[in-house]
Amino acid sequence: RDDFTMLLTMFLALQSTALALTIHRYGHKRPFGVTRGPIGVSKSAHVPMMDCETFGVSRRDLFRVIPFIGLSIGAANAEDSSESSSKSYPSGDMAFRATSAWERTGEGFKDRFKQESVVTSIRMKSQATNLADVTSLGKVEIVPVAKALGLDKEFERGDLVAAAVKKNSDGITVYSWDLALAPSVCASDDQFGGALGCSYDRIGLFAAAVKNGNLYSIEVLASAQEWRGHGISLRSLRDSFEFGVSARA
Repeated sequence: RDDFTMLLTMFLALQSTALALTIHRYGHKRPFGVTRGPIGVSKSAHVPMMDCETFGVSRRDLFRVIPFIGLSIGAANAEDSSESSSKSYPSGDMAFRATSAWERTGEGFKDRFKQESVVTSIRMKSQATNLADVTSLGKVEIVPVAKALGLDKEFERGDLVAAAVKKNSDGITVYSWDLALAPSVCASDDQFGGALGCSYDRIGLFAAAVKNGNLYSIEVLASAQEWRGHGISLRSLRDSFEFGVSARA
């Protein structure tokens, strides 16, 4: 890759890092950058300056999110075996699309050529709701994702590293979030363990919307290794989520 591409990649990684630093330090008390449209690409994104004095970020806070920089750069630069063709995977009135270079393995997928895992699990669900629209949950950056979507409790301690709002082809508002999760007990070889906190070992991608009295959501869970190799494709998979319609082949 040329120098410009590498600089752009590093800039996008720093955007996510600045966002994570703000949340980690201030919770949801201070405003922070939220992308409108594709995460990390939208021209209308407003992300805070990387200024430790402004945020009052400590050395511990900084090291806590350093591992995600590596994951972001790795995902942007890795070679992916994705093909232009894709296949729909329906379930009821929901569906997502994945590249035809992947094949199902239980809840996840593997690369059919390299025979390596590319995503741990993908789950879709719908639940009755009184919400008129997903925006009724609040601003995307302050939604308690785990509670709102009925996720496993482990996601409650995940760090929000990106959030987005978009309209789908039917004009329905869709919220999406990227969460980074670290284990409760650090691995023995974790260089960022101990007082600095454990390194992230999983990435969760989520999207949710309301239609016809139902809250629809998708959960894409990947290991750090899967994310490094296929992060771009995993975000595309999450963003392909369809709901409340007849599945399209």
